[in-house]
Amino acid sequence: MQKIYGLLIDTVSIQSYIFSSNKLKENIGASYIVENIFGDFMKKCLEDVFDKSFNLDSWQENKYMFMMKSDKNLDFEVGYIGGGKALLFFNRKEKMSEFTKHWSKKLLLEYPGINTAVAIDEYDPDEAFKIWFDRMNKQLRKNKNENLLNTTVRKMNISEDCKLSDFAAECTYHDADGESRISKSSKVKLQNTEKSNIGVKKLCLDDNDKWEFTDQVDKLWQKEGDNYIALVHIDGNNMGVMFQGCSTLEEIRELSHTIYEITRESYKELINYIIKNEEILKNEKYFDKKKFEKNILPIRSIVIGGDDVTFVCNAKLGIHIAEKFIEIWTKQSCGDKKLSACAGIAIVKSKYPFYRAYTLCEHLCSGAKKLARENIKTIPNSNWINFYIYQDATSKDIEEINSSGFGPYILFKQENKKSIDKLINGIKTFDKKWPKSKQMLLRSLLQEGNDIESKIDEFKIRDLHLPENGYNEEYTKKGSFKGKSPYLDMIEVADYYPVDMIDKIKGDDN
Repeated sequence: MQKIYGLLIDTVSIQSYIFSSNKLKENIGASYIVENIFGDFMKKCLEDVFDKSFNLDSWQENKYMFMMKSDKNLDFEVGYIGGGKALLFFNRKEKMSEFTKHWSKKLLLEYPGINTAVAIDEYDPDEAFKIWFDRMNKQLRKNKNENLLNTTVRKMNISEDCKLSDFAAECTYHDADGESRISKSSKVKLQNTEKSNIGVKKLCLDDNDKWEFTDQVDKLWQKEGDNYIALVHIDGNNMGVMFQGCSTLEEIRELSHTIYEITRESYKELINYIIKNEEILKNEKYFDKKKFEKNILPIRSIVIGGDDVTFVCNAKLGIHIAEKFIEIWTKQSCGDKKLSACAGIAIVKSKYPFYRAYTLCEHLCSGAKKLARENIKTIPNSNWINFYIYQDATSKDIEEINSSGFGPYILFKQENKKSIDKLINGIKTFDKKWPKSKQMLLRSLLQEGNDIESKIDEFKIRDLHLPENGYNEEYTKKGSFKGKSPYLDMIEVADYYPVDMIDKIKGDDN
């Protein structure tokens, strides 16, 4: 009987690896490393073990052919690569073990800080693939939870501290600021930044030499004194259900490859959308003219994964660009499956710790996805966004932040639902009819949480009416209902959603 051995590899705690530094260069380099460990890095390890070359893209080129089933002499085959995982097949158990040891050791030496977990099992070609693959995933989850490895050199009391990480400064690093001592983990991330810059430019800009991407958070067109950025995390809905619905390797390959291509092409289309609206975006009212004259785009991707994307951009563009990416991504064709997604947007100061900002993004996105699930029967394939503007210096936990906002917001007009359209219409009403001083007064009153119905009546006498929201008349009567108010978001988001500029973009786009 033919024997095939399967190896399933997964990256563990990858977000903490990518976002452990507050330096965008490191985040970018770390993300490139994570993507590369299943690319050229893995290819080199395989060639070391088998002493011959491999084409790791063959599984995409021959998605509907499981070659090892028919070719008993085939040494190795990629099952699929995607979503931070790799499924590999070997025809000899000893070669699978040799590769796993070699790859793990090389990973530990070259890229300290990356954690991985593996599952291995013999695969009988006569067994239903789905049953076998479910068993592999169960084993992988068990191994991830039980085997927590330390993949960095432990720091001793006498060790010099790395200025970029919590590790020992065991390496010398040279950059524009001169020579310094940093950890090897930080050094290899920084060394891979330029490779990431080349890759994202090749993906998004083709041969367009006019535009560049920055790797510094203070070069996203911010005006002097405006040091806010938006960190955006977008994740596809129900992707796990989609993959669980695949009964064969060929179906998993097809879905994985399709989602990967859709995400990359959607991000490229988003960049083209920004470039297309160059003249509208070069608005001195909102952005620093000197910075956009250098033709650096106000956005930089950090992760472009299978069904998820994380990028940092100018704070005034974060909500709109997240909305636009979801619009682009969900219009793509994925067989008979309709795509939907949710976004978490953290608007924070540029010096705010990146890992905390990303954690906030994830929680905001999770809150949006929860609403998508709750409404799946009445509004299938709905798209939601959730945001938070971190304006004060007080430390708030995630639950407090989640409970303080009015969102998440659905991304199309829907009766009795918190829609982004209602939020924007409210911003316009305040902008056109309410003096800024009165907006700030209303904001303070709402934040204090007192009964302000009489004050709202005073506003009405001055012909200052609260925007109609279509949710509950209690909001327009009392300003809030059950401790929530839509008007706080409308007032606070106005600084981060320049409706006059965005309306012009939308008008030209139509």
